[in-house]
Amino acid sequence: MGFLPIVGFRIDQIQRRVWYLPCMKFLHLTAIGACVFALASCAPYAKRPTPPPTLNELFDKADQNGDGRITRDEFSGVMIEQAFYWMDGDHKGTISEAEFLASGGSKEIFRQIDVTGKGYLTVEDAKASAVARKAMSLPFDGADKNGNGLITRAEFQDYRARAAAYTR
Repeated sequence: MGFLPIVGFRIDQIQRRVWYLPCMKFLHLTAIGACVFALASCAPYAKRPTPPPTLNELFDKADQNGDGRITRDEFSGVMIEQAFYWMDGDHKGTISEAEFLASGGSKEIFRQIDVTGKGYLTVEDAKASAVARKAMSLPFDGADKNGNGLITRAEFQDYRARAAAYTR
């Protein structure tokens, strides 16, 4: 009988080394790997920009008073937002001078819009800038087909379709 407990002890010790410890290491590594994978897979979603609005959403956003027509001022505001969306390459909510230049802007225009001199632009800076508002309201006359000073939803959709065809 004295032999069995000793053999039993040895078998238990061997079982721990052969089965238990490697299995526990495997389980720990699997759990750590799963946590790392879960955290890593969340990271890209946090940095993804919101998709651009559809034409109807864009028109509704521009039509601030809800009368079904867009004024020149409403038009320039929504065009600034659209330009800002496409120029903000890293989608951090600001446009650096490098991003502005890469999008075809000039240093002079950037400095005219960046009146505070902080080295980057926000959408609020652009909307407050007379230079940006004037530049973004230039296409208004092309969109206002009947020349009444207002753009209807149909005129807006036609303008955006022509603009999309031009930029492709």
